[in-house]
Amino acid sequence: MNHFQVTENMFEMKENNHNFSALLKHSVNRTRSLFTEGKNLFGFLKGRLKLEIKWTVAGGEKILSKIEKNDYQIFGKRPKLNKTDFISILLKSIFIK
Repeated sequence: MNHFQVTENMFEMKENNHNFSALLKHSVNRTRSLFTEGKNLFGFLKGRLKLEIKWTVAGGEKILSKIEKNDYQIFGKRPKLNKTDFISILLKSIFIK
């Protein structure tokens, strides 16, 4: 947070300025990289655990996409999953290797 000159007070005040957006962009990119790296584990998992982990990753990726699409403005419009999102996440979890 220090690198981006973001303070805890900005969170409390729900202040979405350029620095906060840069921090969020960095965090989204880092999280996306971790998800991509973690997908390598899918081949080692089986059954329900594999489905649950794939569901978690797909859901997380969908939220990240919504944050990006909203130009990292999370306070004015919080990213939420709708019914269509849940269906696509489920299908992706089942059919994507």
